Amino acid sequence: MSGDIAAILGLLRQDHKNLTWLLALMAQEAERLGQAGASDFDCLRDIMHYLDVYPDAVHHPTEDCLLGELRSVRPDLATGLKGLLPEHRRISELGHKIRNELASIQVEAGVRREILVADLEDYVATLTKHIEWEDQNLFPCFEVLVNVASPSAAQRIMHVVDPLFGSQPSATYSRLLHHLQFAYGR
Repeated sequence: MSGDIAAILGLLRQDHKNLTWLLALMAQEAERLGQAGASDFDCLRDIMHYLDVYPDAVHHPTEDCLLGELRSVRPDLATGLKGLLPEHRRISELGHKIRNELASIQVEAGVRREILVADLEDYVATLTKHIEWEDQNLFPCFEVLVNVASPSAAQRIMHVVDPLFGSQPSATYSRLLHHLQFAYGR
């Protein structure tokens, strides 16, 4: 059991490293867009699609499940983590807003460049700060679960292979993977 929770924590930490690469690419595209340069909207759409499919649908719910387990076995450690669920919702809402803006651009419905740039910058800053907070505050609390979690805790967590950074990347993300390999050698 403890190995399962430890493995899940390892995956969450790896997710954060992977997200950092995507956020750097997103910031680069936002900077190009802000300088009235040629931004790659397909790349931005691919990033936002991935963030919807994996972190919002798998990574954050995994953290939420571990937080629930922490509340049941060590409520004293969970008291300082009350902002996690609202923060996950806020990140998802920001992402949804950007996806709508990118969809509007795709159909030429007219989204002002400076609004999209501001929203992209806000998203990058918010998610970067969130990742740093989790690495420093949340994951150390989750380490306690390795030794005290109930036997069914790891079984309740959805086990999904990362469709971009996993061992068999999905063809859906081939263009995004190419961008990451070109920009960062990933």
